[in-house]
Amino acid sequence: MNRTFIAVDGQDIASDDARLDGLDAAFQAAWRIDGPGVITTDLATAKAIKKSQVSAKRYDIETGGMTVSGAAVSTDRDSQGLVTGAAFAASLNSEYTVQWKTASGFINLDATAIIGLAQAMRAHVQAAFDREATLEGLIDDAADLSALNAIDINSGWEA
Repeated sequence: MNRTFIAVDGQDIASDDARLDGLDAAFQAAWRIDGPGVITTDLATAKAIKKSQVSAKRYDIETGGMTVSGAAVSTDRDSQGLVTGAAFAASLNSEYTVQWKTASGFINLDATAIIGLAQAMRAHVQAAFDREATLEGLIDDAADLSALNAIDINSGWEA
Protein backbone atom coordinates (compact mmCIF):
# COMPACT_ATOMS: atom_id res chain seq x y z
CA MET A 1 0.00 0.00 0.00
CA ASN A 2 1.35 3.43 -0.94
CA ARG A 3 1.12 6.14 1.69
CA THR A 4 1.54 9.86 1.15
CA PHE A 5 3.88 11.62 3.52
CA ILE A 6 3.65 15.26 4.50
CA ALA A 7 6.67 17.16 5.74
CA VAL A 8 5.61 19.14 8.80
CA ASP A 9 8.32 21.15 10.49
CA GLY A 10 10.93 19.03 8.74
CA GLN A 11 9.43 15.73 9.90
CA ASP A 12 7.76 13.31 7.48
CA ILE A 13 4.32 12.36 8.74
CA ALA A 14 2.00 9.92 6.98
CA SER A 15 -1.07 11.60 5.51
CA ASP A 16 -3.31 9.36 7.61
CA ASP A 17 -1.55 10.34 10.85
CA ALA A 18 -4.02 11.60 13.49
CA ARG A 19 -1.77 14.61 14.18
CA LEU A 20 -2.95 16.09 10.86
CA ASP A 21 -6.66 15.80 11.63
CA GLY A 22 -6.95 19.39 12.88
CA LEU A 23 -5.44 21.11 9.87
CA ASP A 24 -8.06 23.27 8.20
CA ALA A 25 -8.57 24.00 4.52
CA ALA A 26 -6.47 27.17 4.65
CA PHE A 27 -3.42 25.19 5.71
CA GLN A 28 -4.12 22.53 3.13
CA ALA A 29 -4.22 25.27 0.50
CA ALA A 30 -0.75 26.37 1.59
CA TRP A 31 0.76 22.95 0.94
CA ARG A 32 2.72 22.35 -2.23
CA ILE A 33 3.77 19.12 -3.86
CA ASP A 34 7.56 18.75 -3.88
CA GLY A 35 7.75 15.35 -5.51
CA PRO A 36 5.98 12.02 -5.77
CA GLY A 37 3.83 11.74 -2.66
CA VAL A 38 5.68 14.45 -0.73
CA ILE A 39 3.92 17.62 0.35
CA THR A 40 5.46 20.39 2.40
CA THR A 41 3.86 23.29 4.18
CA ASP A 42 5.27 26.79 4.11
CA LEU A 43 4.81 28.35 7.56
CA ALA A 44 5.01 31.91 6.22
CA THR A 45 2.25 31.24 3.70
CA ALA A 46 0.11 29.54 6.33
CA LYS A 47 0.56 32.57 8.63
CA ALA A 48 -0.46 34.94 5.83
CA ILE A 49 -3.58 32.88 5.16
CA LYS A 50 -4.46 32.81 8.86
CA LYS A 51 -4.01 36.59 9.11
CA SER A 52 -6.29 37.04 6.12
CA GLN A 53 -8.91 34.91 7.85
CA VAL A 54 -8.56 37.01 11.01
CA SER A 55 -8.97 40.23 9.04
CA ALA A 56 -12.14 38.92 7.40
CA LYS A 57 -13.49 37.83 10.79
CA ARG A 58 -12.73 41.27 12.27
CA TYR A 59 -14.54 42.99 9.42
CA ASP A 60 -17.59 40.73 9.92
CA ILE A 61 -17.65 41.51 13.65
CA GLU A 62 -16.98 45.22 13.16
CA THR A 63 -19.72 45.72 10.58
CA GLY A 64 -22.13 43.04 11.82
CA GLY A 65 -24.12 45.31 14.12
CA MET A 66 -24.58 45.59 17.86
CA THR A 67 -27.32 46.05 20.43
CA VAL A 68 -27.53 49.25 22.45
CA SER A 69 -30.21 49.59 25.13
CA GLY A 70 -32.14 46.75 23.52
CA ALA A 71 -32.06 48.26 20.02
CA ALA A 72 -30.23 46.55 17.15
CA VAL A 73 -27.95 49.13 15.53
CA SER A 74 -26.07 48.76 12.24
CA THR A 75 -22.31 49.13 12.46
CA ASP A 76 -21.45 49.01 8.77
CA ARG A 77 -19.01 51.68 7.61
CA ASP A 78 -21.80 54.03 6.44
CA SER A 79 -23.56 53.79 9.81
CA GLN A 80 -20.30 54.49 11.64
CA GLY A 81 -19.96 57.71 9.63
CA LEU A 82 -23.56 58.74 10.24
CA VAL A 83 -23.24 58.19 13.98
CA THR A 84 -19.99 60.16 14.05
CA GLY A 85 -21.70 63.07 12.27
CA ALA A 86 -24.67 62.99 14.63
CA ALA A 87 -22.34 62.85 17.65
CA PHE A 88 -20.42 65.84 16.35
CA ALA A 89 -23.67 67.79 15.94
CA ALA A 90 -24.73 66.72 19.46
CA SER A 91 -21.40 67.85 20.89
CA LEU A 92 -21.98 71.32 19.37
CA ASN A 93 -25.60 71.59 20.52
CA SER A 94 -26.79 69.97 23.74
CA GLU A 95 -30.41 70.42 22.57
CA TYR A 96 -29.84 68.39 19.39
CA THR A 97 -32.18 65.41 18.87
CA VAL A 98 -32.66 62.85 16.10
CA GLN A 99 -34.92 60.01 15.16
CA TRP A 100 -32.47 57.15 14.62
CA LYS A 101 -33.51 54.20 12.52
CA THR A 102 -32.79 50.77 14.01
CA ALA A 103 -33.71 47.30 12.80
CA SER A 104 -36.88 47.44 14.90
CA GLY A 105 -37.87 50.99 13.92
CA PHE A 106 -37.09 54.57 14.81
CA ILE A 107 -35.99 55.67 18.26
CA ASN A 108 -35.69 59.22 19.54
CA LEU A 109 -32.24 60.17 20.75
CA ASP A 110 -31.25 63.33 22.57
CA ALA A 111 -27.72 64.73 22.46
CA THR A 112 -26.56 62.66 25.44
CA ALA A 113 -27.95 59.44 23.92
CA ILE A 114 -26.40 60.22 20.53
CA ILE A 115 -22.98 60.70 22.09
CA GLY A 116 -23.51 57.50 24.13
CA LEU A 117 -24.38 55.62 20.93
CA ALA A 118 -21.25 56.95 19.23
CA GLN A 119 -19.11 55.92 22.20
CA ALA A 120 -20.64 52.44 22.28
CA MET A 121 -20.15 52.02 18.53
CA ARG A 122 -16.57 53.25 18.75
CA ALA A 123 -15.90 50.77 21.58
CA HIS A 124 -17.45 47.96 19.52
CA VAL A 125 -15.30 48.78 16.49
CA GLN A 126 -12.14 49.21 18.55
CA ALA A 127 -12.71 45.91 20.36
CA ALA A 128 -12.83 44.17 16.97
CA PHE A 129 -9.52 45.74 15.91
CA ASP A 130 -7.97 44.98 19.31
CA ARG A 131 -8.91 41.29 18.98
CA GLU A 132 -7.48 41.24 15.45
CA ALA A 133 -4.20 42.74 16.74
CA THR A 134 -4.01 40.15 19.54
CA LEU A 135 -4.59 37.28 17.11
CA GLU A 136 -2.03 38.64 14.66
CA GLY A 137 0.50 38.73 17.50
CA LEU A 138 -0.24 35.10 18.32
CA ILE A 139 0.12 34.21 14.64
CA ASP A 140 3.44 36.03 14.40
CA ASP A 141 4.68 34.20 17.50
CA ALA A 142 3.63 30.73 16.29
CA ALA A 143 6.85 28.73 15.90
CA ASP A 144 5.37 25.92 13.82
CA LEU A 145 2.21 24.78 12.06
CA SER A 146 0.93 22.95 15.10
CA ALA A 147 1.05 26.13 17.20
CA LEU A 148 -0.44 28.14 14.34
CA ASN A 149 -3.30 25.69 13.87
CA ALA A 150 -4.07 25.80 17.60
CA ILE A 151 -4.96 29.52 17.39
CA ASP A 152 -8.75 29.80 17.53
CA ILE A 153 -9.74 32.81 15.45
CA ASN A 154 -13.47 32.36 16.09
CA SER A 155 -13.55 32.93 19.84
CA GLY A 156 -12.73 35.85 22.07
CA TRP A 157 -14.59 38.45 20.04
CA GLU A 158 -16.85 40.92 21.82
CA ALA A 159 -20.46 39.75 21.66
